[in-house]
Amino acid sequence: MRRNVLVIDDDKDMCELVTFFLEQKSFIVRSVSDGYAALQELRNNSYDLLILDISLPHLNGFKVLKAIRSTSEFHDLPVIMLSSNSDKDDILRVQKEVSDYVLKPPRKDDFLARVERILGGRPQFQEIRFTEIDDRAKCVLETSLRLVSISARGMVLRGPLPLTKNSSLDSLKISIFKNIPIKLKKFRVLDCTPRQAGGFEYFVSFLGMNALDQKKIRQWIVSESYRRKQKAA
Repeated sequence: MRRNVLVIDDDKDMCELVTFFLEQKSFIVRSVSDGYAALQELRNNSYDLLILDISLPHLNGFKVLKAIRSTSEFHDLPVIMLSSNSDKDDILRVQKEVSDYVLKPPRKDDFLARVERILGGRPQFQEIRFTEIDDRAKCVLETSLRLVSISARGMVLRGPLPLTKNSSLDSLKISIFKNIPIKLKKFRVLDCTPRQAGGFEYFVSFLGMNALDQKKIRQWIVSESYRRKQKAA
């Protein structure tokens, strides 16, 4: 599954540079320019990695980091601190709370290598993929769409028509959620990509999902993975 990254920096040029690096490697990237906006974005959408600047208006990077580490939902969320400050005291201050500390401007190859090292094998990105004949992948109210895979961070869907990025799919019902005891009402299209075989593939995030529901999805994924291994044995 393509991974979601939130870039938090009030330097527009730096945001564009980091976003360019990440999108070249097929990451889905959003950016905000201050700490309060970052916390609001985290409440509304799921992310696999934060790129966090220290010097931010209103709420600096240290305070943003403290806020997310104080909640069970984001306690283990990977964070790369991005800063122009090479002060050793700042590095020591955050080194136990962040996954890495990168000085501005980042060098492309080194920066991407650090990102891949952090995200490479993390278990929360585990997903379950569905075959064309799996009835659990049916979209009940929108039969032109079909579920390709699911993780605790979102879903991949396929369909014949393009969907607008950032549009919502509030009425979408998918058969798989009969097997997972959560109540999802809102979804957001984060990315829409044409397929060589025709049609489009969409990455869809869960809106307003709490930590308990994410845990239920992860538990179902582990159970389903075990069931498939047993069946294949």
